[in-house]
This record gives sequence, C-alpha cells and structure tokens, in this order.
Amino acid sequence: MGKFEIFFSIVGGISGCLALIYPIYVSGNVSSKIPEVEKYNQTCEMFGKSEIKIPHPKRTLIFILVFAGFFTFGFLWIAALWVASGHFDAAVPDNILKEIGFNAVGREGQGTNANELISLKKLLDEDVITEQQFEIEKEKLGF
Repeated sequence: MGKFEIFFSIVGGISGCLALIYPIYVSGNVSSKIPEVEKYNQTCEMFGKSEIKIPHPKRTLIFILVFAGFFTFGFLWIAALWVASGHFDAAVPDNILKEIGFNAVGREGQGTNANELISLKKLLDEDVITEQQFEIEKEKLGF
C-alpha cells in the first residue's frame, strides 16, 4: 500500500466514524435554534453568566436509532439523522424562560401571553407597529 492510500484510508475511516455519530452531536444542544435563547447566550459572555443549553426533545430516540442503525445496514441511522435535523418543539424549563425575559408561561392547551408577546415582537421587527405601541401592548400582557 502506498503512502496516499494509507493516508486516504485513515482520513476516510475518521470521516466515516464522525458521520456515524453526527445525529448524536446534532441532538446535544439545540439552544442556537431558539432565537430568544441564542440572543441570551450571546450576552452571557459579556456579563459572566453561564450559557443556557437545551437538549433535543427526542434525544433518547436519536441515540436508539443511531445504535440500532448498526444492525439495519444504516437504515435506522438515516432515520436518526432525519429526526435530529428535522423540525421539533423544544420544551424550555420555566426558570430559563423567566431568566431570558418571559414572565408568563403557558401550558399546552392553554392560552399564553408569551405567544402573544412573540407575535407582537415579530410585528415590531417588521415595522408594522411602533416601539411605543409594542410597549403598551406588552404592559397589557403583564410583561
């Protein structure tokens, strides 16, 4: 075997191993996919606070699919990759929500002021409402 063949065999082996655990890596911390948490984490460094890390809500399923993928010729690994990188609803604990600025927290099936506030913030960002209108509505919602 020549030098290049050995080199590319090693590089290919390492790349293959990293690809196998990629779904697990993706499911480790999804904080960057939640805009409010990502914004908070960016300011943490300035104030010396620790960053908020939120695990993927289907992390256990992803682990199971990755390891079962070894016995199914990779078919379940593909499913793990699909689950890990797809759309999901992350559950953010109440104490973290309060820390990033949400005072009212709703539960599934209940109306929530936080959802209203998010809608108002989108309207403000799109310049549909003014900052003053946003603050007035925010006060009405209890924030």
